[in-house]
Amino acid sequence: MKFNDINKRYTEVVAEYMANGYTINAGTMGGSQGEIASIDLTDGAEIIRIAVESFREWNDNVKEGIQIIVGRSTDGVKPNRGERMSSTIWTNHLDIIFCEKFFKIGESRKNGQYYDFYGTEAEADEAGAKNMERWRNRNKSNQHASKDITAKALQIVLPVVRREFKINRVVKTYVKVSKRDDGYYVSYKNTAYKMK
Repeated sequence: MKFNDINKRYTEVVAEYMANGYTINAGTMGGSQGEIASIDLTDGAEIIRIAVESFREWNDNVKEGIQIIVGRSTDGVKPNRGERMSSTIWTNHLDIIFCEKFFKIGESRKNGQYYDFYGTEAEADEAGAKNMERWRNRNKSNQHASKDITAKALQIVLPVVRREFKINRVVKTYVKVSKRDDGYYVSYKNTAYKMK
């Protein structure tokens, strides 16, 4: 599945609500909260937001992708008011009615552009396991020369772990630092990064 398939699905979800009598509530749609796209609809009594946004989950491994969410406004904003009389609807305050996730399972490069591919969570798990296996196979020749230097380098690499793995609160027991013939590596859970 490509991003254009997610666009089609998003269009279907919006069209379904509009077919059920919802209209655009333009007064609450100004600004951005980091989402890829969002539209606010109303039936005159309530406002719902249908948004496309990226997500990242940290479980046994990192999973990321795109999700479509439909949520009811809980911010007390009245529908069908002009921009000057309207208030902000906060996406993180929504009462979620529906959420559909598309997990990133790979990417390709064509004409200098990267294209992501999406699938189910099971497909993402399978792709992640294959990527880890490929990484281990590529680095088998260097594994014998690997020296664990976690105790000495832990405090130095914590900012790198936060930045590269996009983690705010680092669990130090998951961090491993090693020195190999071709450089220094830091790993966090099942993901590794070669330090520059």
